[in-house]
Amino acid sequence: MIPYAKEEKEWTYKQITSLDKSIENLKETFARAGSFLGIENYCEIENLENKKGNDLFCNCN
Repeated sequence: MIPYAKEEKEWTYKQITSLDKSIENLKETFARAGSFLGIENYCEIENLENKKGNDLFCNCN
């Protein structure tokens, strides 16, 4: 799923919801997992600040 989250690979399968929203959710999921598990590669997938600029993920630096 990482290539799809990084938008390196195009999702070609039928989608029942917004693809943009799904990719956004996938990126956030990787960032949360990276923060919790200390996996830097996952942390780098998504911008680690929410829309208000508050740091959401304390272990991703």
